[in-house]
Amino acid sequence: MELLYYWSEEDYPNFKNLKVHLSNRFLFDFSFDRQKAELKINKNPKFTPNFFGKHITNLTAIVGKNGAGKTNLLYSLISKLTGYDYPIGINYLIAFWDGSIISISHTLNNRYKDLSINVSTKDVQVQITPIVEEVGDIIGTQFPVNGIRAAKTEVIYFNPIYDFRDYPYRIEPRNFTDVSSTYLLWKDKEIVNAEEDDMAAIHRYKEIERQFQMTQSQFLKNVVEIDDISLPDKILVKILPTNVTPSIVRNLGFELGDIYKLISDYGSKTLQVCNDLIRKNRAEKNKKGLEKTLKEKAKIWLLINFFNHFIYCFSREYDLHDNSLKISKKDIEFFKKNTLNISTDHKKEDLPRMEINEFHKAISQFFKKQAHIRTSNLDINANISQLFQLIDEYAFVDEENSAEFNFDFNVGFKFLGICDRYAKVFNIKDASSISRITWRNLSSGEMGFLNLFARIFHGYKQLVNEDTEADKYPNLIYLIIDEGEHSFHPRWQKSFIKIITKYLSYFKGVQFQIFLASHSPIILSDIPSSNVVYLQKSNGQSSVVDNTTEQESFASNIHVLFKNTFFMDEGVIGDFAQKKIDEIYEKVDLVNSNTSYEDVQLLLNEIDIIGEPILKNTFKEKVISNADNAISIALLEQELERLKKKRGDNE
Repeated sequence: MELLYYWSEEDYPNFKNLKVHLSNRFLFDFSFDRQKAELKINKNPKFTPNFFGKHITNLTAIVGKNGAGKTNLLYSLISKLTGYDYPIGINYLIAFWDGSIISISHTLNNRYKDLSINVSTKDVQVQITPIVEEVGDIIGTQFPVNGIRAAKTEVIYFNPIYDFRDYPYRIEPRNFTDVSSTYLLWKDKEIVNAEEDDMAAIHRYKEIERQFQMTQSQFLKNVVEIDDISLPDKILVKILPTNVTPSIVRNLGFELGDIYKLISDYGSKTLQVCNDLIRKNRAEKNKKGLEKTLKEKAKIWLLINFFNHFIYCFSREYDLHDNSLKISKKDIEFFKKNTLNISTDHKKEDLPRMEINEFHKAISQFFKKQAHIRTSNLDINANISQLFQLIDEYAFVDEENSAEFNFDFNVGFKFLGICDRYAKVFNIKDASSISRITWRNLSSGEMGFLNLFARIFHGYKQLVNEDTEADKYPNLIYLIIDEGEHSFHPRWQKSFIKIITKYLSYFKGVQFQIFLASHSPIILSDIPSSNVVYLQKSNGQSSVVDNTTEQESFASNIHVLFKNTFFMDEGVIGDFAQKKIDEIYEKVDLVNSNTSYEDVQLLLNEIDIIGEPILKNTFKEKVISNADNAISIALLEQELERLKKKRGDNE
């Protein structure tokens, strides 16, 4: 059921007598004075069906200055549509359209028992249902008992900004999925029962996971790109380096310290072996040999990073004494003699070069001795071997100086799963820093759209999954987007409406009604004025205002939109530029026959910076006319020479 109209007597901070058209399908005129209520409804003769596509019932933009109440209006709608934070005792009226009947729900009779609403309309049937309010069973929640929820509808709320308000929820609201950044930051942490220090890393991982699930979903299986947004087909996995600080090294036991130094030195030696092979393969133009050596070098980096990560995490959880790691003097002698093939006393420069497989063997011998790993039921050497197998068979490596691997989705997440099993050996936040995933070759704008797509898909799957009965599938989703264009380049803002409506067309069997709060005049140029709610704040009160000009927003000049639609009464240039222009104006006004040639020239240099040509030329003309005659003539001659030279260059 399409949401048409919303009136509230007093709701949310700073709203009084709020009247909002949320669709341009009908024109509403509601008046209420506590003695009587009248509602006039007329069909909008200029309404264009399917303007945004058959899958979009309607799209409404909400605009206004900062603090005008855009987000509060969205929250108010969410509370009525879902029951979350539902305000008992508020007088409001809300209207829906099911294709043949306008359904109106209201709370007026809870306070005014005998009040009736006089409705006047033509050619449309109206059904009115009073809402009976009761306090819900769960403490701190309220729900209306009947009349508010439109049948077979759901709500998805998206906001890309981390604003840290109103979370976590006291309850999970009904028929509602919140995919805003702030909520998911809390929710992702809750899913894995992590500490607050883990929140950012876990949220990053879950974001990629949501994007992965969306790209692998059946409904996007045959979609290669949506307009200019190319969906990724590769994932980049990086094993992060760990900084083993000098203080950690100083706290190592004698034997462990010796082993740490040996493995670190041998790691450097082994990387030199790889570098020599890389240079050799490049010189010989041996493509296959180069690819193999790059993989081998990346695997060495992986071993070094795993080893350093183990030392670092162990230092955070245990005493670094040799006994803690079950290393004795006998072990160190065996390790040197049988694994590293060196004498007890050695110098780094005297160490023999170690081949790649020998270095792997040395790391394996170290991990075999670790009782901490054995008691965790983890065979880390087997895990490393599995990682090596995935690298050999599936990875593409093009980075020489880190452990970075490009995989197809499924292999990449299998690789990450192995890393996660190792990380869980340590019950501390640092364990989560062993690996990181990201998409390959995506711009920040493409990543922003991918995130938007994935969250909408995630919200949909939360509302509709394999356990949802067929007769309970929603036929309409209210998609509420709060500043969805945040951080987008103007080029991507220009495509925002086109791309989001195209993406939503891939959801079969469901339509969307979009409510979009925005600060972008570029986005607004894609939306007719009859689909725009204009908010402004006066004397601390937010209100909806009529479009005060005849200027249509659709396909309109963005400079006009800035001024008329976003209430930029003070002008549309930056405040710093305006301050400078005011200063230049004062300087121009002071120019007279006593002003020196140098001061006049400096002032003209400042004027030349101004981009608006009429303002620039007006300032110049006034400077030249007010200056000493000799200076004015000299300046005009300079300008004449410049124009002659320009004409000569063009010829």
